[in-house]
Amino acid sequence: MLSFDDPEAFAITHIGWGLQKRAHWSTLGLYDREATLGMDARAFDGNFLFSLGPNDEGDGKRTTACHIDIPLRRCTVSLDGVEVVREGKTIEEAT
Repeated sequence: MLSFDDPEAFAITHIGWGLQKRAHWSTLGLYDREATLGMDARAFDGNFLFSLGPNDEGDGKRTTACHIDIPLRRCTVSLDGVEVVREGKTIEEAT
């Protein structure tokens, strides 16, 4: 990231968590990384995605050539104090 020589490269772009039950972390090892976008790692159910770099869509004004998505496993995610993911498992609301 330092090689971009741009402080905007270190800014948070977006965060989120995956809900796609058909996506799998292990898919990353099955394909040549040049042949896939690695979407499974970004979308699998219960993951957490932390992204750095540009935010120039909509009303965003931050531009940088650096964009890094960092998918994480086994995290706990809370929204307004309510856990929605616990240790990498989506907490589904009881109906």
